[in-house]
Amino acid sequence: MKRLSLFALAILLGSISSAWATMSEYQFTQTTGTATDMTGATEALPSDRDDYTAGSYNIGFSFDFDGTLYTTFSVSSNGWMKLGAHTTNSDLSNAFDGGAQYPVLSALWDDLETYASNGYVRFKTTGTAPNRVLTVEWRTMYWTNTGGPWVYQVRLYETTNAIEFFYIDMPGNGGVSATIGAATSSTNFASITPGSPATVSYTTANNSIDIDVTTIAANTLYRLVKCELNIAISGSPAEGGTTAMADGDSLIVDQETPVGESRAFMPYTISLGLNNGACESRSYTYSLTGAFAAEYAITPTSGKIGDGESYTPVLTFTPRGIGTRAATLTVRDDNGFSRSYNLLAVGVPRIAWIGNVPQGGTLELLDGDVLMRDIEVSRNNTGNFTPITIKNNGTSKTAPPALITYTLIDPSGQYSINTTNASLSSGQSSIPVITFSPKFTGEQRATLRVNADGEVRTFSLAGYAVGPSAEFFVDGTATATGSSFFNKTVLCVGDIVTLPVTIRNTNRVNVEVNDIDVFATESVIRQGAPRYPIQRDAFGNRLGSIDYVLTEQPGVVPFLKNQQPNLPVTIAPGESRTFYLSYLPIYPGSRYARIFVRTNAENFVGAEVGSYDQNGTLVEVDGLFSLDLFGKAVGSNLAGANNADLPEPITFKSAEIRDRQVAKTWVQNDGECDLLISKSELRVDVGDVTEFEIVSAFTNTTVAGDNYVLAPGQGDSIVVAFTPITFGSRRASIRLVTNDSTLLIPGVTERGTHYLDLYGLGKVGLEARNLTLNPAVIGGASSSGKMMLENTSGGTVEVIGIEVEGGNGEIIADVSNPWPPLPLVIIPGQQVELGFVLVITDATALPGVREARVRIALNNGDTVIATVSGYAGTRTIAVSPGSAFTNTKVAVGELARTFIILSNTGTLPARLDNPVVTGANKDDYVVSQLRRRVIEPGQVEVFEVTYIPQGAGTSTAQLEFGSNATNGVQVVTLGGEATGTIKVDDPNGASGTEATPGVDLGRATTIESANQLSFRSVAPNPARGLTDITFAVAQEGTVELALYDASGALVKVLDQSEYGVGDHTLRVDFTGLSSGTYYCALRQGDRLVTRTVTVVR
Repeated sequence: MKRLSLFALAILLGSISSAWATMSEYQFTQTTGTATDMTGATEALPSDRDDYTAGSYNIGFSFDFDGTLYTTFSVSSNGWMKLGAHTTNSDLSNAFDGGAQYPVLSALWDDLETYASNGYVRFKTTGTAPNRVLTVEWRTMYWTNTGGPWVYQVRLYETTNAIEFFYIDMPGNGGVSATIGAATSSTNFASITPGSPATVSYTTANNSIDIDVTTIAANTLYRLVKCELNIAISGSPAEGGTTAMADGDSLIVDQETPVGESRAFMPYTISLGLNNGACESRSYTYSLTGAFAAEYAITPTSGKIGDGESYTPVLTFTPRGIGTRAATLTVRDDNGFSRSYNLLAVGVPRIAWIGNVPQGGTLELLDGDVLMRDIEVSRNNTGNFTPITIKNNGTSKTAPPALITYTLIDPSGQYSINTTNASLSSGQSSIPVITFSPKFTGEQRATLRVNADGEVRTFSLAGYAVGPSAEFFVDGTATATGSSFFNKTVLCVGDIVTLPVTIRNTNRVNVEVNDIDVFATESVIRQGAPRYPIQRDAFGNRLGSIDYVLTEQPGVVPFLKNQQPNLPVTIAPGESRTFYLSYLPIYPGSRYARIFVRTNAENFVGAEVGSYDQNGTLVEVDGLFSLDLFGKAVGSNLAGANNADLPEPITFKSAEIRDRQVAKTWVQNDGECDLLISKSELRVDVGDVTEFEIVSAFTNTTVAGDNYVLAPGQGDSIVVAFTPITFGSRRASIRLVTNDSTLLIPGVTERGTHYLDLYGLGKVGLEARNLTLNPAVIGGASSSGKMMLENTSGGTVEVIGIEVEGGNGEIIADVSNPWPPLPLVIIPGQQVELGFVLVITDATALPGVREARVRIALNNGDTVIATVSGYAGTRTIAVSPGSAFTNTKVAVGELARTFIILSNTGTLPARLDNPVVTGANKDDYVVSQLRRRVIEPGQVEVFEVTYIPQGAGTSTAQLEFGSNATNGVQVVTLGGEATGTIKVDDPNGASGTEATPGVDLGRATTIESANQLSFRSVAPNPARGLTDITFAVAQEGTVELALYDASGALVKVLDQSEYGVGDHTLRVDFTGLSSGTYYCALRQGDRLVTRTVTVVR
């Protein structure tokens, strides 16, 4: 050792480490080894370098030396290396004193230099993380260029942080006084002394190692590894541990265990001294805390572990609920070691949720699933379904049972469930039955909440109620029945506004639109419901509206050009049909109405007008859709001058034949809308049209197209000329076709048409008055009357000829009242009568009006014309049936009844005589009294005939009906047989009848067969159009079905055909009949039954 004083040497030899030194935790071992191959190493110092340092160099990994991490190092030619920052102090004084370059590692520290020949300090990092090794190799000699070469290595190990001093070749020459070891300070070191064995001191440093005295054999390896003070924890990821097992790590994350079951885990192993040896044995404990700590158990809970030992505890998880069951596991030892871990195992249901898809379940029965979506039940029917099965799949026989609750939330009351709770042991199942009883149509929602062993799942129930369902959209907006429209609509009469009405099928079966009615309603609110009652005529029949119409095409004006829908209309599922509701007022004022659309829909109801229950409340009907229509209208108003309601007629003064006179009238529009008067329709239209002419019209009025347009308050004139061409009163009318809808004479004029009367008088002097005769009977009684001629002039009038034209020879002069001879002079004021007679001798002539013209020629060349008219009709009656009680058997003392219908088949009233029974057994029959002497055309009189035999045997008689009819007495042959007994089930037995209101066609019956002629049904009833009438026939033969009105008048014979025994259905069409009550009469032989039918429009 060079340049050291004895005092310094004494200090080095006497150095003692601090009591707080931690190098004592490093364990020392001596063994042999193999040198690291330094091929490719980096040279830090070349040969022949004395007191040199080099660095810093990267270790290649983080190296933990006595609790501090280092990544760099530097080297000295004096045989030591320093960790951390580079130093330029080569420090040849080999002592762990205050001058050393800490932290220092030395395999042979003395006053050295790199060998003169091929000497070096070189280094190399080998291996891969986390097992890399830094090797630093010296080839040195003593500073005096003696000894050596000494070749040795210092090796630093990643992860274990072990320090190795490996000696390759240490020849015993040179007399060094060296230091071997590691130190972080003068008081914290490990000093190694070679020997057999070598030793280590943590308190006394040996700085005088003489390898000549104590040699170091080749391949000797000294190892310093820090001992383990505390236990170590290693994880098993396969068992739920982590690789690092760092404090705060989470263990057994998402490891699932059914509720009530137990599962064991071994997520980690504790060990002591497995890597570097233990400093001493340790006691350990495990503790469990947290919300669900009670669901975890660990075995053992504590113990003692020695050097080189390891233990793997068993962690058992027994969940009592579902979801993540968080707890904290803390591992401690008796040296202050403590780590905490999050336990995050998951409790999963032992419950299996099994969906029965065909029964409306889903495959997974997830929370929020919709059940019974494809289940269909017809409205007002019931279906039972089992969409859910809850099963306890637990295997533990000792686990508590799983508790199940079912909560049904159904405000509409269409679902029910047969159970509300269950308790399931291992392997048991619960299958609740859900009953679906739809009262409405379409998808019906409810909520089912199931709590199965603590897991709550909520399901929507969405069963589908099948039934015709429709939704109405008016002008694109969804509309409920009973809504109102046109509330603020004010139109001019003749204008139109149209709203589309779309009916959409919202269900899975067809929707039928069967009928559409629009009725006029009152415009004044009344008490009760509805507030605006439907208008009715004097007979109680509802009045249809002529202001609103529902059509399949957009509406047009006028009203009659709109085609009614071709009903019924079928709307397939998912499809829509659009109609058009048009408001086209024909009168000014409040034009209120109510429209009814009758469908087979079941998702809404409407009040059936005129149908009340026993409490007086309107009966609600499925599928009846109605709208209240509250349109208002203003219009034009055809008026005359000076506020006259209508233009005043034009009356001309008396004019001589062929003299021309001119007059005019004023036409005024007193309405709120333009008055339109057709130009092309303006003409003299009725009467003596050749004697009147329009000279000019509306010359100051705007013309638009074919119309004269009079604005509100505007007026103009019509100028007319009169030129009589014959004597007498002359009359004609000017036809004014306007848009004033208030102009109407029912049955006479069209709406909006006004006939402006024109009056004139042609002066001749003789007035002939038209004659109307009373009706005459074809082939029967004639009728007669007298035509009056009067001289109204101031002078005489001479008649030179009278001629009858037309009348088909049936209107002739009355020979019983002869005409005066011609020429006939009539003085002023004188009256003369001409007799006429209407006589129809041809019995085959058709009924109708007969008319003839009487031309009266005067000596001045003028002609006076008058008309004679009268009605020719028929007076005939018919009786049905022609025979009664044929093959009827009645026990003596019993009776049978039947009915005879006497019909007026003519066109004139018929007067009846009382019926008379004649013949051998006339006393066996009783006939009801005649109620009416006169029956009008088409009416019937019904007679009840009772057969009451006085004794056994066959009865015969004739029932005779006399009248003033031209076809004589009508005779019904009466038969029957009286026996001692009678079979009630004999089809030839006594007849019975049904009671029939109004017509009085029925009486109580004494004997009635079980199998007899009868009505089965009339549907629909009330009827509008096509109606099916079903009836039963007990005996093969001719059956007649006839329809009568409420007064008993025959409307028409519906059918008269041969029918066999059994039920039969006849489809008849009631279209065109007025609303009201009718009676269907079913007759076969002497059997008659009736059924009431109500016809509505």
